[in-house]
Parts: sequence; C-alpha cells; structure tokens
Amino acid sequence: MVSKPVKHRDTKLLLKVGDRVRELRVQNGISQSEFANRCDVELSTINRIELGKASPSLTLLFIMANELKVTPADLLTFR
Repeated sequence: MVSKPVKHRDTKLLLKVGDRVRELRVQNGISQSEFANRCDVELSTINRIELGKASPSLTLLFIMANELKVTPADLLTFR
C-alpha cells in the first residue's frame, strides 16, 4: 500500500485530504504512530499523507476511514 508521489496539480487536493485525515485522527485522540500501526503502514506514510506529500491508495483510504470510524466519503468531504 505504497502512496504515490505528488504531481504539482494535485497539491491542493492532497493538502485538503491530509488536513481532513489529521482533523479526524486528532478528534479520535489517536497519535500518528498509533494510527500508522492500526493502518499497518509506516509512520512516514501517515505523515506524508497528512502533509499532502503523498496520495493514499484506494485500499488505504478505506482502511483509514475504518480506523477513524467514518466513511471513505467523509475523508473526502472538505469544509
């Protein structure tokens, strides 16, 4: 479940996704390290996703949503 490198045109979208993942993770009181363990990925993967430097795979998006107790669509709903 390796995340993809970011192309310049994807930066704004990935920053929004990363912010949303971070927001929900913090609301659930989960550290990045614990979240990475629960999602079975490296801590650096979660860090890069939250910073908008990597795009999660579809599989990882579903895993993260499950661990955050939200739907995958909730991860893609921005304010």
